Amino acid sequence: MNTPEGYSGQSNTHFFQAKFDGQEITHEEKGDWLHDMWEHGLHIIPCGSPHEIVPAYYRKRHPFDDELALKAKWAKTPRINWSHYQNIQPSDEEIQQWHEQYPQANWAAI
Repeated sequence: MNTPEGYSGQSNTHFFQAKFDGQEITHEEKGDWLHDMWEHGLHIIPCGSPHEIVPAYYRKRHPFDDELALKAKWAKTPRINWSHYQNIQPSDEEIQQWHEQYPQANWAAI
């Protein structure tokens, strides 16, 4: 495997640390992580959250799902029209706005 000169194989990218359990992260820390992902070129978008009430419009789309299945699907559902961001990375400002608008959101890299 060819590696760039001086590359040690270690990264300062803290959002991939295995010990993170997601339970004690502050709003500011999550914002920092989102910014780090953006700086590394990831195309990230906000999704639903299992900690929120599933919106009525979403429930109507899935009338036969039980509550657990509904929450699981909602947690993976994009909150924005994401097709544009397959080719264009969201701006840092967009990510900050989404983070404020959807503070409990799960995030997806597309």
